[in-house]
Amino acid sequence: MRNLGLLTGIVMMILTACDGKVYDTYRHTSLEGWERNDTLCYDVAKMAQAGDYLVELGLRTDYDFPFVAITLIVDQTILPEGTTLRDTLDCRLVKTNSTQKTGGISCFEYNTEVRRLRLNANDSMHITVRHDMKRDILPGVSDVGISVRRME
Repeated sequence: MRNLGLLTGIVMMILTACDGKVYDTYRHTSLEGWERNDTLCYDVAKMAQAGDYLVELGLRTDYDFPFVAITLIVDQTILPEGTTLRDTLDCRLVKTNSTQKTGGISCFEYNTEVRRLRLNANDSMHITVRHDMKRDILPGVSDVGISVRRME
């Protein structure tokens, strides 16, 4: 059983190394609606090596989402130096002909580039995401994710 766990760990490292992802995590939002002050937090572990990294945001919505776009505030604190970078993302989710930009049966998934960063070895990140919409409680958003991958 112990060997199976070791083998699984090695396979996961190989698969992660192939696409350069060092972090890929989704957080669920409340089924009643994502509240404006409900900030989602992501802690990215220390980078193994220095390089250029791409931070992307993933968003999953369903048919209850009432808007054609969403505005998100993404704060990225680079540790240990403590520098915080803020990005405001205006993500259009519907094409001009009123169809979804992505396919799906019961939910729709969108990916948006947040920022390209130059990080040093042993840098880590604390990332927060919150919505900045007119409604305080935003229905139809099921998950919000952050992905960080090393660019080659």
